[in-house]
Amino acid sequence: MRRPSNQPNATDGASRLLWLRLTEPPTAIANEGDRHSARLLAGVLLVLVTLGFASAIVQILAVPGFTTPFAIIVGALLLLGVAYGISRTKHYRLAAVLASLVPVSAGAAVGLVAPADPVWFAFMGLGPIVASGFLPARHVGGVAGFTVVATLLVLFAEGALSAIWSESRRYRRSTTTRRPGPHSWSSCGVTAESSERRCACARRTACRMRSR
Repeated sequence: MRRPSNQPNATDGASRLLWLRLTEPPTAIANEGDRHSARLLAGVLLVLVTLGFASAIVQILAVPGFTTPFAIIVGALLLLGVAYGISRTKHYRLAAVLASLVPVSAGAAVGLVAPADPVWFAFMGLGPIVASGFLPARHVGGVAGFTVVATLLVLFAEGALSAIWSESRRYRRSTTTRRPGPHSWSSCGVTAESSERRCACARRTACRMRSR
């Protein structure tokens, strides 16, 4: 009888046996498609948590003033660790929801305290990616909407939207041709006194032409 491809065997290497032990879903998940999704989610979270901790340690050692973002990232990685634990149960979809929201929330928090670091924006993009792989379409749309709102709130809080709006209004004003009003002679290099002399001269010329 042929064994299932993901069941451990005595001939498997130690690394494969360890990986199966860390990612194999519980027997409570009977559907093979659900088992594949749970297994993949557990593997993705395990890799994210491992690489995330390694990256955070390197940055705290190499980047001055990285203490606050480091604390936020470590908190997010701990929550992803909780999601990994949930993914090993029959409630793996709940783990997928948590794994989708944590990167967005952590990215927004880092964007508020360190807006010059572009990593926060890329980190927020992990949320919709994870959701699209493990959640139904309506949940993916919800995570994407949450990501957009969080991004706009961070940009607004940092004044980026205000700066963009001011620059846009300045550009529209510069490209719009305006006729000088009655009180705008001085802005064109013409004083009020010189304009009155010109008007008087024009009236005298008109009177001479009528007298002829």
